[in-house]
Amino acid sequence: MMMVASNIRIPSELRTSPPRMVRLRGGRGARVFGVRIFMLPHLLIGLAAAVILIGEPIWLFATPAILGKVTSMQTSAGRRGMQHEVHYTYLWNGRTVTDQSRVSTAAYQQLQREKTIPLHAIDIGGHRFSEVDVSAGQYAASRWFLWIWAFLWDGMMLLVLRQPRVARRLVSEGAAVTGKIVDKSTYRGKSARYTLRYEYAPPTGGTMGALTRNMTVTRGDFESVAVGQEITVLYDPNRPSNATIYEYGDYMAG
Repeated sequence: MMMVASNIRIPSELRTSPPRMVRLRGGRGARVFGVRIFMLPHLLIGLAAAVILIGEPIWLFATPAILGKVTSMQTSAGRRGMQHEVHYTYLWNGRTVTDQSRVSTAAYQQLQREKTIPLHAIDIGGHRFSEVDVSAGQYAASRWFLWIWAFLWDGMMLLVLRQPRVARRLVSEGAAVTGKIVDKSTYRGKSARYTLRYEYAPPTGGTMGALTRNMTVTRGDFESVAVGQEITVLYDPNRPSNATIYEYGDYMAG
């Protein structure tokens, strides 16, 4: 069971035995809703990338190929080096379709104009998509950077999605202890980010000692607190480094 550290400064709503009731802090509803709206297109981008990067190789390597004919080939300089593009035609439902796709350097070197090539084509919602049939190695050579990007992007989105759940769980089940603000920082970029650095000492009975963590807060909270000021820290006794400042979080007990 997650116990509450005995301290006269701990808010009364945190003295109840966990799990506690959790609700949005007053005035934070619009902020939380705005963050969710902002995150929605980013999540959709990550989801689309995951679907494409999983579904495309299944489509390319688990479906039969059809024949097409190369009509032209061209190479251009791009940000990631030379890019090779192949234009071709193929029959689809009795009609001749003209399309194009990018291929790796190895695949490009094996092609020539008027050559018959194997293709994979699919119709999704009336839109046709096609790709030149290549080996697994050639496919990987042309997609590795997308896999890395999608992995990093989706990982970042998962971390962002996890933060509100962690904050709610700490309010519901976390142990409370008095901490202290030890530093304040403002980071300027496209928008300002206000960060509080705080210190707390979980009474774990071990030799861990004081821990120091950072928390991003609103401008109003940032300006209202002073270095050296005491605050209430909620932490996970099973993982004391997982913590949050109770007064400046989006959620509260009660």
